[in-house]
Amino acid sequence: MGAIRPGGGGSGGASALGDLTDIGTMGEPIAQADNLTEVVTAMGGASSVRAAIDAAEDGAPPSVTAADITDSTATGQALMTAANAAAARTLLLGTFSDALSGSGWSSASATGGAAASWASGPARLVLDCNPGAAGSCGVTHATKLPNGEDYSIAIRVRVDNGDNSNQTRIILACGQSANDCAQMALFTNGSIEVGATVASSYVYWYVASTIAAINSGVRTGGELWLRFDRRVGVIAWSYGINAGTSGDLPTAWTEVYSSTERHVAGADAAARNGKKAANGRFVGIYAVTLSGVNLDVSVLAIKTALAGGFGG
Repeated sequence: MGAIRPGGGGSGGASALGDLTDIGTMGEPIAQADNLTEVVTAMGGASSVRAAIDAAEDGAPPSVTAADITDSTATGQALMTAANAAAARTLLLGTFSDALSGSGWSSASATGGAAASWASGPARLVLDCNPGAAGSCGVTHATKLPNGEDYSIAIRVRVDNGDNSNQTRIILACGQSANDCAQMALFTNGSIEVGATVASSYVYWYVASTIAAINSGVRTGGELWLRFDRRVGVIAWSYGINAGTSGDLPTAWTEVYSSTERHVAGADAAARNGKKAANGRFVGIYAVTLSGVNLDVSVLAIKTALAGGFGG
């Protein structure tokens, strides 16, 4: 049998466009067009083609959420859905809240019958200095701070007993160890003293006496925060009072003192030594009575962050 050639046998043969049973009204003139201009003309002209393209592009884009991106992490999704710049900054820099369970903390040596303990309902650190004698108690954490060079820490405190006394102290210490650290002491009469312990020797820097804003209602209300910051070249102490949702960090802080002022006062060596002592990840939180005052303190929150993490 010979080969079947195109158009040469069987049912094959040339076919015209009109032979296509399913060709549309515009199919034949488009197929017969000699160039693109004739194609556009066959489709109703340039304006008609442009209108058709615009109509195809109109409409809402498809709805895609952060969770729809299958290779995104939980952190990535949180950043994509952050409500504002402050929320994104917190995610990036990290604000860490202690669970207040005692995990990772050690009890400092107590005196005068005082005791530190962790309680629940709500979770908190309880510092109890028994009446009748001077005493002290506290807790320490060797690596609580996220970075020894640049960090922020804030604690939320409430005076439960022993308010309005110059014989009582709530102390926040930060730095290398209990023997080398920067210290902030809140007296329960509203005064704040700051200084530094260097090679186990405490050096007083400054005291802000009976700060009007830290009144009895604030001291016993549970929304008073004590803050310490270390940056390259400077350390600073502040306090803040939260006026929003209970437990939130304050949106504004009042600085009490800094190493810059220590330099201005001519105590350059003391300022440099204090900054060095504060260069570490150690945290100590203590209560101290200098007499028989019954001092009970609740620490309701402990927050740490890298530089800028608090945003205030």
